[in-house]
Amino acid sequence: MAGYDVVVVSRGWWPLVKGGAERFAARVAEELASLGLRVAGVTIAPWRRRLLGGVTVYGVRAPRAPVLGSYLFSRLAAGLVNRLRPRAVLVNAYWGETAPLYIRREVRVVAVVHDLGLLHSPLARRQRLRHWLRMRALRGLARRADAFLVPTEPVARDLVEHFAVPWERVRVLGFEGIEAPMRRLHVENRWFDVVQVARFSPNKGQHVVIEAARILLGETRWARGELRVLLVGGLTDRGYYERLRRLAEELNRMAGRSVVELVADAESVDPYYRVADACVAASIAEEGYGLTVEECMGYGKPVAASDLFKELGRVDEETGYVFPRGDARALARVLERIHDNPGEALEKAMKGLERVKDHTWRRVAEEARKLLLPEE
Repeated sequence: MAGYDVVVVSRGWWPLVKGGAERFAARVAEELASLGLRVAGVTIAPWRRRLLGGVTVYGVRAPRAPVLGSYLFSRLAAGLVNRLRPRAVLVNAYWGETAPLYIRREVRVVAVVHDLGLLHSPLARRQRLRHWLRMRALRGLARRADAFLVPTEPVARDLVEHFAVPWERVRVLGFEGIEAPMRRLHVENRWFDVVQVARFSPNKGQHVVIEAARILLGETRWARGELRVLLVGGLTDRGYYERLRRLAEELNRMAGRSVVELVADAESVDPYYRVADACVAASIAEEGYGLTVEECMGYGKPVAASDLFKELGRVDEETGYVFPRGDARALARVLERIHDNPGEALEKAMKGLERVKDHTWRRVAEEARKLLLPEE
């Protein structure tokens, strides 16, 4: 096989898998190719090779079983990378990816670590075997990777403090590329639309949003009002999705109409951002950046975010509304404030929009190139 400048390894690839990490891998690969580099991707797929977004993406087959599937993907992906003979590899490390351990040592490896929330999350620790395996994989990655690309300072500190990665091997982006028009786009309708875009997973806190809606609907002024909640995301945890579906059905029966709608694996999130009167990021754990917070800002929309995203530097009281993670009553009060004070909400939204205007994928790719090919 012909040599490449860079091979990007990611278990999932956008839009085959609709998640933030998967989009990061695909968009950076596309932008690196647009910079004139020879770029390929490696992912889990049923086909051998396909052109996606101008990048040749090679597929490897791996079973769906979480532990076995991850291990087999790592071994197969590394073998394929070695045959592709790249100068450097960018690895989407998730919470531990062992492919770098089997890639030839002379190939430079840069690991993208989006978050290390498993270190601080009781949700992650409940699955003891998986948690142990992830920690083991991260320790191996810490020894093998030549450099790390991370979105925020807290993620960098975790790498240094928990895995003994030297500071000089860590590059903090401080931003990620976002898919947004970078201007206010709004579709008016009869509803006060509350929108959350996030994969369906317990750490994303969609249950908190439904509970906040239930609190509002229990009050006279909202009982027959215009509240509508749109929860949009990738269907990654079917058990949690079914729990949300039951909560939504119960609330909708109580209200006598469809208040909460679950939208799984939407073709595009653009229509939902456009109608949003308020965007919610209700995560309670396991976050390292907060891409959808900035996407909302890129549409010029008011953002209600848990204090987790304030810690990560994505939102503050100047650019949005912050509430304690997991506190549905506090979220209900925030949504009420946005509804009752549209001028204030719009002012915050415009400040958020101004903050994210230069968060482009080209800038991310340029930073990644410096790490991947430092000699150029």
